[in-house]
Amino acid sequence: MKKSIIISIILGLCLIFSTVSFLFLNPRATSATEAKTATKPGAVKLININTASAEDLTSLKGIGEKTA
Repeated sequence: MKKSIIISIILGLCLIFSTVSFLFLNPRATSATEAKTATKPGAVKLININTASAEDLTSLKGIGEKTA
């Protein structure tokens, strides 16, 4: 009984640690607002392809005017 409780606590802590480290250490896990306002070279810009304009779509690599 005590062994299973200890194992459950350890697994729970591992899950919490991995989630927190993923959110804070992953540079691509930024919010959409931060990505749109980023001005650094090589910054990630998120575009919703369902609501994007043709101008937004043509700014993507490999997407021309015809495809947009």
